[in-house]
Amino acid sequence: MTHAQDTSAPDSGASAHPAAPARPVFLVGESGSFPPAATAAETIFRTWQGLPSLAAPALVWAHPRVAPALIDHLRSRVLAASAQTVADPSAVHAAVLGAVDQGAALLAGGLPSGRRAYAPTLLVHLPADARLAQAQAPVGPLLGVYDAQLAAAPILAALTGSVTIHHLNADGQLDSSPHPEAT
Repeated sequence: MTHAQDTSAPDSGASAHPAAPARPVFLVGESGSFPPAATAAETIFRTWQGLPSLAAPALVWAHPRVAPALIDHLRSRVLAASAQTVADPSAVHAAVLGAVDQGAALLAGGLPSGRRAYAPTLLVHLPADARLAQAQAPVGPLLGVYDAQLAAAPILAALTGSVTIHHLNADGQLDSSPHPEAT
């Protein structure tokens, strides 16, 4: 089982709000090791769905060799998933529409579901400066897939708070570690 680890600075005072869980970032095929797309998609989906509802959007970098099949498998799983309660569906929706306006493709979800819920959403071809990858991204059931050709380092360096990197190995299993530069 994978547990997200908080890499942010310790809280020096009492807080009225619990700390947000670590943002999950999945790397698929970056080491030249290519898990089966269906296995990788299922691992990512199960991990993503197991996050608390206050989690920041999950991000995926997929090598071009596995990206098309991985995205197809993720899309079918996201389409079948139930809407999740969120604090501010309008903020989530604005971030999704903003990503689409910046060139992202919306493949699943992308709509509020009632007054306090949002459909699980899959976006691909996110631009490097998409709000969903930034620290102030709204909390919601959002999964963004980046082309592995887009360097992960600048985006990871820009993330604040806690981040857990999940490397998917050739068997589709997670090797996870906190991101050292996140603060």
